[in-house]
Amino acid sequence: VVAAVRFARDHSTINARIKWKVLRIPSSVACGRKTGLVDLPTFKSMLDGEFPLVEESSTTTYLDPKSIAIVCLTHIPTNSGVVNPAREIGEMISDYNKRHTTQAGKLPLLYLLDACQSVGQMDLDVKELRCHGLCATGR
Repeated sequence: VVAAVRFARDHSTINARIKWKVLRIPSSVACGRKTGLVDLPTFKSMLDGEFPLVEESSTTTYLDPKSIAIVCLTHIPTNSGVVNPAREIGEMISDYNKRHTTQAGKLPLLYLLDACQSVGQMDLDVKELRCHGLCATGR
């Protein structure tokens, strides 16, 4: 599951006017069935501002990538056998950040990788994964 979340990152107190939204990126489809893997072209469309949020008969509203504050990815969801493309997601976010980093050096988009099922089971290099945060359990 990948979630794009807008939150009050620039506010020191909770502001009731800020609207939170969690979006689930669809999984890829093979042979007419969802695979459970993150659909990379769909994720790219979110970063490119081409992901439709609302489609009505005459107008389509697209996700503004500037409203995304953090992307959270479960590397290996429990009991599914799926290994999500954490490195590829990290590369896409890194490329996005290179194009949109502020003059003050603030990154516009953070990447949190849930590696609870993968740490200790496979080699992980946070520099290669390009994540800003990695969470895991101690074993």
